Amino acid sequence: MKKIAILLGVLLLAACASTNLKIIDKSDALQGKNVIYYQCSPMKINIFHENSICDADMYLEFKKIDQNYQWLMTIDCSQVYSTWAELKSVQLELDNYSTPSSKEKVIKVDEKLIINDSIMHTNSFYVNDEFLKRIIHADEVLITAVCNGNDAVINLADTQIEQIGMFYQYIKRNILNNASVIII
Repeated sequence: MKKIAILLGVLLLAACASTNLKIIDKSDALQGKNVIYYQCSPMKINIFHENSICDADMYLEFKKIDQNYQWLMTIDCSQVYSTWAELKSVQLELDNYSTPSSKEKVIKVDEKLIINDSIMHTNSFYVNDEFLKRIIHADEVLITAVCNGNDAVINLADTQIEQIGMFYQYIKRNILNNASVIII
């Protein structure tokens, strides 16, 4: 059993290296007992907005204080600031979703779960385990965001979906469960 756990760890690290995914421990930045904070390295995305394409970074964050934890998905437009500044709503569309437990192909993020930072030019929204699992199992993911009355669309590439899955698996295995997991 120990050999299997080591093998899975090596495979996960090899997969992270092949996609340039880095998992960054930022727990010291929060300065608290029983505080765990991880972030994955930024993924380059294209945002299709107002008949143009805006390059941006997207990354996942995981924060755990005592037994409570939360996942955040953040879109950072600070490199190329555009009019896409304040996020009003987020909707996730899944194509060829392969988990049979739910046929729902559209997930809407509650407006109360969106955080806009106009100074840093970032938009974050809270997601849960189910939301992330659905992204991981989808063949195609479209994130539609309403910003300043206009739609912006982000089409996640296969490598980005894979990176989300690797970050999720790393956190589940090493932080939450402290054991090996495989998402089915």
